[in-house]
Amino acid sequence: MEFIATLPETDTVDTLRASLIVHHLSSHAIVPRDFQLQASLAILHGKDSIVTAGTGSGKTLCQLILLLLRPSVAVTRLH
Repeated sequence: MEFIATLPETDTVDTLRASLIVHHLSSHAIVPRDFQLQASLAILHGKDSIVTAGTGSGKTLCQLILLLLRPSVAVTRLH
């Protein structure tokens, strides 16, 4: 997670919170990858995000992270 050092403080907090939530909810089995966190932050900031990755690589987690962090924002952004 080298990219965390380049983030503004609010994004750093959101990224670390998301990582901890996902890790805990998955019974310590999943740690979000950089691309998942980056895509989630983009959506959170109202930007478009295109994620290209293979089947089973965790694209859906990008949207779930947003739902876990900000449920009210996620409903409006994911339409």
